[in-house]
Amino acid sequence: MNLETDSGVKSFNVAEADLRALFADGATFGDFVILSAADGQFIQAHEIWDEQIARSYARTPYVLEYRDGTPSLIYQATTPVEKAQLLEALLDYLHGGTAWRDGRQWKKVAF
Repeated sequence: MNLETDSGVKSFNVAEADLRALFADGATFGDFVILSAADGQFIQAHEIWDEQIARSYARTPYVLEYRDGTPSLIYQATTPVEKAQLLEALLDYLHGGTAWRDGRQWKKVAF
């Protein structure tokens, strides 16, 4: 899998240790992170920029999204996640799990 972040990190053949390092205390990936399995198949997250929503969270909330290869269609989680939950979702996706998707409600976002 490939990894791309807002802070300029681009990695190929990403391992669990790479993701854990990206989320370690003091580390930053910027406003977004994308973990892609194949062309048009990925999980991504970006910071929520709406201050009213962000204020209701103890830490920075993120919007979690994925694309399953369907052109012009992204699925977006209906509830934001915090950094620890985001790392769990990315690790599960990396290992081929489905808990990252099954444990959330999603809405379709056409672009």
